[in-house]
Amino acid sequence: MIYTVTHAKMREMASHWISKNEDLVIELGCNAGNFATLMHKKGVKYIGVDIQKDKIDQARKVLPKMKFKVCDITKDVNLLKKASSFVSFQCLEHIKEDKKVLNAITQGTKVIISVPNSKFKGHVRWYEVDGWKERFSTYIDLDKVITIQNPKKANKRAFLFRGNRNGYKD
Repeated sequence: MIYTVTHAKMREMASHWISKNEDLVIELGCNAGNFATLMHKKGVKYIGVDIQKDKIDQARKVLPKMKFKVCDITKDVNLLKKASSFVSFQCLEHIKEDKKVLNAITQGTKVIISVPNSKFKGHVRWYEVDGWKERFSTYIDLDKVITIQNPKKANKRAFLFRGNRNGYKD
């Protein structure tokens, strides 16, 4: 199914996949805390991670009671072992060592990821039609996939998917 929605609506859709009872949600590429706001409303234990200090500073101002961390996740992958849910919106396409990140997620962890189909400044990869499936389904047993159409640009889409981290390691 293809949905024509904004990034904000996509995050809202994904927030329904997170239970109030999660032990810990870790979001990679949390930016200024948009998804964190949704988690705060649910009362979910959450850590937002981003490499950009200015974005983390913005998030901390908006949500001072939520936890945020500035780090390069490829150098601090052990943090991911603590998550009961791993979330990342439009971030993994910026990380050359994305497989290192996926390998660090503990088996059984709920995984929610979105990636784009278009080339953009800073992307090291992008995903045409089912290209994301080839890259991620090795690591994640997928149970939900949604294609998101950009309402302003007909040729731009994102793929939002959910599943559980399986036992594959490379």
